[in-house]
Amino acid sequence: MVIPKFSFSASSTIRNPYYVIHNDPDLIYKYFQGEKIRIVKKCKISLPKYGMVLIFDDNAITFCIDPDSEVDEHGNHFVEPLLTYLRFATYLNYNMVAGPRIGKDSINDLPCEDKVILNIGKITQAKTNEDVMTKIIPIKLEIPKIKVEDYLSVICWELYLATTYYLLGCQNIEYFLIEFYKSAEVIKNYFGSDKNLKSCLGPYGLNFNAYKKFKQVANDERNPLNIGRHAPKKDTELSFIDVKNIISEPKSKHVFENSTQVCRDLIVIFIDYLKAESSQD
Repeated sequence: MVIPKFSFSASSTIRNPYYVIHNDPDLIYKYFQGEKIRIVKKCKISLPKYGMVLIFDDNAITFCIDPDSEVDEHGNHFVEPLLTYLRFATYLNYNMVAGPRIGKDSINDLPCEDKVILNIGKITQAKTNEDVMTKIIPIKLEIPKIKVEDYLSVICWELYLATTYYLLGCQNIEYFLIEFYKSAEVIKNYFGSDKNLKSCLGPYGLNFNAYKKFKQVANDERNPLNIGRHAPKKDTELSFIDVKNIISEPKSKHVFENSTQVCRDLIVIFIDYLKAESSQD
């Protein structure tokens, strides 16, 4: 391993409470009975095929570009798509900031892992006799190196845009239904029609009925939502989604979680499809 030409550091200083799973170190601290738990134990993932080494350290990732790699220039191009995937996969909203150089010795001292294990919190709700309580339950989330490599091996504009639109919906909660729909539409347009999408992605686990219901909710003009894609028909009753209480108000929670599930599943299945197609070339 050589000293990187330069590096990017991504720090998760913004925490978005609207992800289905999100990161909050203070809550993790409390739920682990006072023991301070790092989000990620310091380690590295080596991606020689792409001229990169990823350094994970608590709430930060450093992208190291190997200047001696034959694919050095490719590494630069893959930074932003890879950061997008890591935001999607880890539920952490990393920010790109200027990062320090990391020396050869410090890189070599780090363990090289086949997967990264994150300590994060999952939002859940528990019913009591009188009320419904929202809780954060600590969980361990594993990100296998092979999943990162799979994403990079099939990256295309459609996959990148679909992932980006999904993240925009998470970050701008008042527009989540519009952005999630755009994410799904990018993938549908890749196949040309819903019929082709169903035919191609069905074998990989696509729940087409859930997908159709998601589209109906987003486009409904007869029973419209205030955050839907279309203006309501004349004299129709508008239903409101409470974006300030998106995980507690029942209808808002139902629409958000179902839309999130459809959108995330569609992206993951699309990656599986592209991977299978590329292996046949």
